[in-house]
Amino acid sequence: MEQVSVVKEAKIEALGSTAKSLLGIDLLGIKVAKEKELKRELTNDEEIALFESEIKKMRNEDRDPHIMVSEEELEKHLTEG
Repeated sequence: MEQVSVVKEAKIEALGSTAKSLLGIDLLGIKVAKEKELKRELTNDEEIALFESEIKKMRNEDRDPHIMVSEEELEKHLTEG
């Protein structure tokens, strides 16, 4: 059971790091706000679900649903034939 906990902690750390570096969002602040709302600490599973949800929201806000590939990627495909 302890190994599962270590894996979940590592996943939480990785999600937090990825969100901060790639998307510029502070998941710790989001976690604290959620805990205040619930008036309790989140479980590891709840924390992972919250982080994944927030990351998904941020990624979807930045993307136009009609664009399948970036302009640069399209140009690359067109030049390669």
